[in-house]
Parts: sequence; structure tokens; C-alpha cells
Amino acid sequence: MGLLGKLFGGRSGEEGKAENAALLRAIQNVASADSPQNRDKLYRLLLDCVLFIPVREIPEVLRHGSDNAAHPCDIALQQLRDKQQKSVTPAFTDEGALRNWDPNTPFLGIRAREYFRMVKSTEISAILINPFDPIRKMLRPGGRIARFEFEALAEGLVPGRLDSTGGLQMTIAEGKTAHVGPPAKPLPGNILDAVVTAGRKAAEIKELYLFDMASESGETHAVIGVDLHAPLEDAGLGQVLKGLAAAVHPLLVDRNYLDFMLLRDSLGEEIKKIATKLLR
Repeated sequence: MGLLGKLFGGRSGEEGKAENAALLRAIQNVASADSPQNRDKLYRLLLDCVLFIPVREIPEVLRHGSDNAAHPCDIALQQLRDKQQKSVTPAFTDEGALRNWDPNTPFLGIRAREYFRMVKSTEISAILINPFDPIRKMLRPGGRIARFEFEALAEGLVPGRLDSTGGLQMTIAEGKTAHVGPPAKPLPGNILDAVVTAGRKAAEIKELYLFDMASESGETHAVIGVDLHAPLEDAGLGQVLKGLAAAVHPLLVDRNYLDFMLLRDSLGEEIKKIATKLLR
């Protein structure tokens, strides 16, 4: 399979609807009962599906059905404005849902993670799943993927829920790989000071470490590794991580983010060997 075969899916019509039947059920389940379990299942399905994306025009290299291209092609995504005048873009689970929104728009079937990476590189604030023209009836369940969600999904991560501090728990999806290494550059001084100060105030924290991590085919980003004196129950661990997140959240600008990871078991020990200690 060529480059474009890996990037684009060929599913359309009823075939696309059948392929995404589980995704549609997951969207409906979240709409009916928005629970962490239902969201987790939806996110995991979004990592491996093909979405139908309306575009301004089909790139020339794709018009003849070839899955190989000598050069990368540019894809112009549709951009709309929501009620808050923020930039959003539509995506669909199948061709029928897309045609219910606009019967005439050109579209591509794009593997979801590649699509999320495309949108991540823009100023788009949210992805609208299965929007529909108000003059027509809703054909498929839909929803809205916020920027923090599709940024995580682009990295192969399953996002949790944002809390009042701006903290967010992420999970590496089963079967995905992550690469860790020494930090390529130090944290900005004000963020480093905030992390260290918060770490020293938390009696549960033994040491903090800084390292870089990249999920499978994703971008590299800084991570603070948290080493505890003793294991904590989920509630206690959540309070420790929220305290760290609250200390740095006001200092993060331009959608920069800082991850925190609990270092434990053999993986944690290996990370400690290559990471930079922050508490001394």
C-alpha cells in the first residue's frame, strides 16, 4: 500500500456506514449517558476509524484514484464559525451523513489520526461530527471534539476530562507505543520554578524528573515524571497531580501544555535513568 493508501481510506456510502457502526453507537452512548467509560470507548474508536472530510477541492494527485504520490499534497479543510465566532471544521462518519449536510461538496475519507494531525496544525478550535443542515432531519448522532481532545488523539492518546486547574489525565491507547528520551531543552524558568515549588510543598512527592516523550508517529513534548514516597489511592494521587497542574496552568500560553506522568514499576525506573532530576 502506498503513502496515500495509508493516509486515505476508500470507504464510502453504505460500506463506510457499516465500518463506522461501532463509532456511531459510541457517539450515541455518550449523548445518552456522558460517562468516563463511554467517552473512553468513543476515543479509542476515533483513533482507528476513517472519517469523511469535506474539502474545498480534491487535490489533483488524488483525482485519478491512485494511492501513490510523488509529492505531498495540500488539503484545504472546510472552516466554519460557531455561535461564539470560533473557527470549527466538520467531519462525518459516512458519506450519507456528509450528503445530509451538503449534497454537493467534494470529500475525502481520511484516517482519523492523520486527520487530527492536520487539524492540530491549524487554528481550528473544534471538530463538529455529523453536523446537518437545519432544513433536513438529523441522520446520524453527532457531537463536538474540542481542541484538547483532538490534540491528544493526534498523538495516539486517550484524553480524560479537563478539571478546574486545566489538568487532564491522558492514557496511551492499548497497542500504541511511546518513545522517551532526555529533555532536548530546559523548561522556561518560570515554569520550572513553579513545578519545583509545588513539588516541594507536596509531602507525597519524593522526586520530580523532566524528560521528553513522543507517542507513535507523534510530536515530541516535555513530561514531568512524578516519583512518590509510597503508592497512593486514586483520590490522593489525583490531588497531588492537580496541585502540580494548578501551579503551571496559568503560565502556559499559546496552547502549550505540560504533561505529568507517575513513575512506577520497571518503566519508571528506566525513565529515571535518562531523565533530568528537578528536586535536589
